[in-house]
Amino acid sequence: MPSARALAAQRAGSKSANLEAAFKFIHDHPGQPVLLNSPGNSATVRYDDLEATPDGGAEPSYSVYLYSLKEWLPLSYRTLRSYLEMYGPYTWEVTDVRSEG
Repeated sequence: MPSARALAAQRAGSKSANLEAAFKFIHDHPGQPVLLNSPGNSATVRYDDLEATPDGGAEPSYSVYLYSLKEWLPLSYRTLRSYLEMYGPYTWEVTDVRSEG
């Protein structure tokens, strides 16, 4: 069941603000699978860690769960954000991939 905060964020604002709130929730639950639902999409993602960049900086890394393969696919922030921006607004909740698919 999506959290009240997720439902309120879905109703309240723009898709962009909703996506920012979803990323904040994902970051608040590092390593935990988070189920994102929207009218056109459902995805289970997790925040993995910060990853070093060639210029010496760091950027967040994520994974999306592929239910058909029962594997996590690593994604960069830009790739995940571009994908999620095609849909939304989202609700979200922590989930357990072992009990799904």
